[in-house]
Amino acid sequence: MSGLGRGAYEVVSAGRSLRVQADPILASRWEEIAPHLPGVLPGAVQPADGPATVFLPGGVSTGDARRLLNAHLHLLHLACGTLCLHAVAMRFPADGQVVVLLGGHGAGKSLVALALVRRGWRVLAGDVALVDLSEPDQRARVLGGTAAFLARRGPTLRWFPDLALPSPGVDRVDLGRLPGCGSRRRWRRARWQWLSWWTWTATR
Repeated sequence: MSGLGRGAYEVVSAGRSLRVQADPILASRWEEIAPHLPGVLPGAVQPADGPATVFLPGGVSTGDARRLLNAHLHLLHLACGTLCLHAVAMRFPADGQVVVLLGGHGAGKSLVALALVRRGWRVLAGDVALVDLSEPDQRARVLGGTAAFLARRGPTLRWFPDLALPSPGVDRVDLGRLPGCGSRRRWRRARWQWLSWWTWTATR
C-alpha cells in the first residue's frame, strides 16, 4: 500500500473486494492494520475501479481505521454466507484436518493453539477466522483469517516460559512472529480447507 494517495482503493479479503476512500496517511499504517483484517495480505490493496463504498475520515486513528474496515469486511463476508468468527483456526499438515478454537476473550484459545503448534499444527487464523457456510449441502470451509495471533503476555509466559516475548509493559503480544506460529505464506494454505471438526474452549 506504499504510495497511497487520496482516492478509491481495493482491499481484497479472501478473494472478495472492498472499495475504500482512504486518507494518504493510511499508507504508513497499513503494515499495522493488515494483520488484523481477516483474509487480507499485507500490500493486498490496489486502486479501485468505480466509486468507493467505504470512507475513512481524515485523521482517523490506526485502531479506528482497523475497526471500521473490519466492520465492513464482516458485512461483506456475511452477505456471501461466510462468518467472521472470533476464533483461532489450526491445521494439521499430516492429514489436512482443521480445527476452530472458539471462546471469549481470555478463555485460552491462543494458549491451546500454541500447545498445538508445538505438536506440529499450523495456524490458519490467529484471532478472526473466516468460516464459509454458503453451500448448505457441504461442510463448512475455512477460507483464512487474520495474520495476527494475539495472546496476553502474562498467561503465555506462565505456560510457555521459554518463549522470547517483548519486554514487560506490553500486555498483548503477536505470537504470529514466532517460529512455527504463522507467516504470510499460510494464507495460501488456508484457502478452501475443509473444516473437519470443531472444538470449544472452556470459558472461565
